[in-house]
Amino acid sequence: MRNHRLLGACAFAFVAAAVCAPQAALAACTSTSFNIYTGYGSTGAAMTAALVNPAGNVSGDVDASGCDIGVYYGPGKHGHVANANIHGAKYFGVVNDGGRVEVESSSVSDIGDLTSGTSRGYGIFFWGGSNVALGSVHHSVVWRYQKNGIVIAGDHAYADVYSNSVLGEGQTMRIAQNGIEVIAGANASIYGNFVFGDAYTGSGGYGDQAAGILIYGGTCYTGVTVSLVTGVKVERNVVSDSDIGIALTNCTSPGVAVTTATRNVADNNTLVNNAVTSVTAPPYQAGIQAIGKSDTITDNDTCGPGYADNPPTTHAIDASLDTNAMVKHNTVCKLGHDRVHDHDHDF
Repeated sequence: MRNHRLLGACAFAFVAAAVCAPQAALAACTSTSFNIYTGYGSTGAAMTAALVNPAGNVSGDVDASGCDIGVYYGPGKHGHVANANIHGAKYFGVVNDGGRVEVESSSVSDIGDLTSGTSRGYGIFFWGGSNVALGSVHHSVVWRYQKNGIVIAGDHAYADVYSNSVLGEGQTMRIAQNGIEVIAGANASIYGNFVFGDAYTGSGGYGDQAAGILIYGGTCYTGVTVSLVTGVKVERNVVSDSDIGIALTNCTSPGVAVTTATRNVADNNTLVNNAVTSVTAPPYQAGIQAIGKSDTITDNDTCGPGYADNPPTTHAIDASLDTNAMVKHNTVCKLGHDRVHDHDHDF
């Protein structure tokens, strides 16, 4: 799978031919009013973008080298990115900062500093802080990102994220990447995506596992307080070779679930991990991890020794810290057999 780094967008049939056609590079970076860079904090200075509130469709090559952002849409703006190849930005590929934006059939890559462990470099970022951010991300490829592939963040953010390929670096000591995130009070539907290669092999502490799909809210981490994320549906995704396939996480401190009903759903997903690679303290891998209250985990299939039931290191499904969780009709497959009709056990 690491060969995708070399093949690029042209390796994926659903990315239109326009992505692969040679285009002229963009010349200048334009200032924006945007300065959020993680969903939690600020750089303290306005960021620049290769394209700011562009009219009409954005397509073809968008070389954002030297700019903080590739394509930026501000509050109240409408945007459509289709058949585009966006690459080279320092912080973000596409930002929806309180607008209505659709990203489809596009490639977003080479975002951030791919040699450091700094938590920056997001492929696509929807930010619903004081303004409502709406839209969708679908049939696109997000790859070679520094920290996170697709992020929906903020109390006023909502998006449909479906039919995308989000490709992490694979096993790396550099940074704990995440493929798709819904954080800080946002809401989203996450379905039909393929997420690969979010595996951290460094020796950090609590929370330093990487996740293919991460739902996160609360005050789990010192100095970081964000709104809970509730009612998110994560359905029919395939997540491969990530420390945690799907993490439904709303907590008040490390390992302590919130008492508010969170009601997130993980249904009919396939989680595969053929290796135990986590070495953080303590090492931890799970097909699905749930920390919250009244979350639903149904009809999921986990495969491989990386998600075997061998606690405390590896788990197929770990809902031990989710009060009143509904966990049923989940299966652990036999590798090399029919994953629909031939299973080891059901729980």
